[in-house]
Amino acid sequence: MTAKTPTDQRILDFLKEKGTGTVDEICAAVGIGRTSARKYLAGLTVDKKVNREPGGRDGRRKLPDVFSLPGKKRAAKRSSKRTSNDSKQERLGPGRLDKLVLGYMRRHKKDAPHTPSAIAKGIERSSGAVANCLARQEEAKKVRLVNPKPRRYELAMLGEAGYRRGGARTAVVEALARHDCAVSALALEDELRRRKLSVGRASIYRALELLEELRLVQRFEVERGIASYERVNPNSHHHHHAICRRCGRMEPFEDRSLERVIEQVSDLVPFEIAEHDVVLRGLCERCAN
Repeated sequence: MTAKTPTDQRILDFLKEKGTGTVDEICAAVGIGRTSARKYLAGLTVDKKVNREPGGRDGRRKLPDVFSLPGKKRAAKRSSKRTSNDSKQERLGPGRLDKLVLGYMRRHKKDAPHTPSAIAKGIERSSGAVANCLARQEEAKKVRLVNPKPRRYELAMLGEAGYRRGGARTAVVEALARHDCAVSALALEDELRRRKLSVGRASIYRALELLEELRLVQRFEVERGIASYERVNPNSHHHHHAICRRCGRMEPFEDRSLERVIEQVSDLVPFEIAEHDVVLRGLCERCAN
């Protein structure tokens, strides 16, 4: 098992590769909070492993401190006037950074999920600004967080496809999110009706088909001709399902020993296993009695 690289060493590796970095850029690259980053940087500065250069001011705006390795000076020891002019030239208009970030993610879909620092490097912008932009886009349902630490994002296909957030698709997604396990289309229809949402059965089925195509929901065959659907949540633990043959009740279950056996079996077959699901069929406690 590979030992995890200490945080201070990851900071040094980032500065070695990048040359310089602010607290926000280091936070995004290493996957730690601002308070932790400042503590590590303070210790590295005291040990003379890192140099700290005060950011100064640009008019009324306070510029962030810049950190680098000893012997490496900032790439641009230019006059303050030129720096100020350049910053004005590079300042983006409202919404411009959002377009740059989303455009980069569209062009590099095959490389997803992306870290804020990778996107920042690709569009030549601050990692901190890109991280804030991604947080806004996550709230707007245009990107989704795949891995919380370090933070990695991918495009949220439903929002990227331009579908209305107030339509049947959103109603179905929100209804699925309220369930811990898979649910049938008819059960979703009943739930939406109870919530006084006028979504027709045909619209529900079309929404589920689209969401399955976009890999936002997973479909399970309960029995021939009857299916249930479950929202795909990248942050939840992988689980399997037990299905009652009589009433269609579905219960999720987890088993680490089963996962280990499946991993061993996957090494024996000439396939690159991308995903798996185990379905147990029988009678639930109520139907068995």
